[in-house]
Amino acid sequence: VEQIPVTNKQLASEINSQVRPMVVGRETGRLALDIIDANQDNIIPMSGTFSKIANWNSDTEQGILKSYIENLKSPNVLGAMKSLKDASPTGATGFGQLNIKELEILINTLGALNVDETNVKVLRRSIVSINDAFDSVVNMVKKNVSEEKLKELELHELFYPSNSSGVKAKTNASPVPDAAKESDVTQEMWNSMSPEDRKLFQ
Repeated sequence: VEQIPVTNKQLASEINSQVRPMVVGRETGRLALDIIDANQDNIIPMSGTFSKIANWNSDTEQGILKSYIENLKSPNVLGAMKSLKDASPTGATGFGQLNIKELEILINTLGALNVDETNVKVLRRSIVSINDAFDSVVNMVKKNVSEEKLKELELHELFYPSNSSGVKAKTNASPVPDAAKESDVTQEMWNSMSPEDRKLFQ
């Protein structure tokens, strides 16, 4: 399908609405994987029926993981994926197209995440597949939109973070604002966000 030319303003808007939530979601997924891997030997499992003994408390490891999963399933992330799915068949995006079936699988997998009812090994595999899909979207943008163009759109830092790990240095940590807390954003998640991502909660 021939791609429809878009203006800089349109391209920036598309990336901010359709891709930025996935970049934030990818970091949330990484944090979820980290906490699962760090607590493999817990007496109380990180997910599944018995995890409910602890995950009602947001201060427990199980509760933190549940918050990560809820953030992954947020309307912001799911809405971005559905928007990208709707745009891809028409070539309407300015940064390329994704396989529609892959997007549908991703949307269904993400929507089905349930920390209360899913075995931790199954949950981990699902998060890995979701993050792989997020990576595909990010890589698609980097392939089709030059670094120069991203700088022009003031989006370069989103795809090429200053520090090599892809997560913002925590030396710039600040308290989580109330608006972000209402979306279950934890301090660790807040610390990893770029200034642009934090603006979503202002």
